[in-house]
Amino acid sequence: MSARFALNFAPHLGILRPDRPLFLHHAGPDPLDQLKFIADQGFSAVEDNCLADRPREVQERMGAEMVRLGIQMGCFVVFAGEKRPTFVRNDPEAPAFLIAQIDAAIETAQRVGGKWITTVCGTPDPELPWSYQFANVIDNLRRCAERAAKAGVVLIVESTNRRATPGLLISSIKDACLAVRAVKSPALRLLFDVGHVQVEDGDLIRNMDRCWEDIAYFQLADNPGRREPGSGEINFVNLLRRVYRKGYTGILGMEHLVSGAGRAGEQAVIRVYEQLNADLLKA
Repeated sequence: MSARFALNFAPHLGILRPDRPLFLHHAGPDPLDQLKFIADQGFSAVEDNCLADRPREVQERMGAEMVRLGIQMGCFVVFAGEKRPTFVRNDPEAPAFLIAQIDAAIETAQRVGGKWITTVCGTPDPELPWSYQFANVIDNLRRCAERAAKAGVVLIVESTNRRATPGLLISSIKDACLAVRAVKSPALRLLFDVGHVQVEDGDLIRNMDRCWEDIAYFQLADNPGRREPGSGEINFVNLLRRVYRKGYTGILGMEHLVSGAGRAGEQAVIRVYEQLNADLLKA
């Protein structure tokens, strides 16, 4: 955990594109330069949605640099680009396809010393009733979790709101929690993305409390606009104070855009997290 921050905030190296990191105007698009800048700001973790798309040699260089800097790799995404039903299927081809994707993601994680793999469960099958689809999801997640457990990594199931990602099977934190609890594996946990949950489910603190034991990872973004805390309607001081006081020691990914322009906008983001940190430590 960073000595500077009470919670382990993790800037991103790219949400949708690998060349658009959070601190682009300070350190440029190169991930190694980003890592150095992030470490200099006192952060001790990063996340990189696009990690699996980077060349293998880049992943290996990132892994070595994170060891040197003492930075932990947070989550990266698998299955995000899959636009056809996958997890909802029970035909013979589905498990083989899913296992191949998980195996490739595990190799990526090992190159950077990573542990967390964001798992998006794809699109529904309009010809199959929802309950049967979800039963297949549970079976397929269980197979993938068995693979992950052997490799010492953890799959984190994410719910993404229907406005931002229409057409995906799991949009509510309730459904993501149901899948995690049904699988009952330490290698399958819950990703609580504050921005997505606010849009889709609301009632953030109550929903967080209800699935607290299943949560392995948080991501932070305000609403509307999916920008830094304080730019929208969410009371991040109350929310994160509860997270802190409940003893959470994991990563909180800063998976958001920047409200302001250029270097000044990025500096404002750092100040937001400095102020959040100060507010967390107040009695």
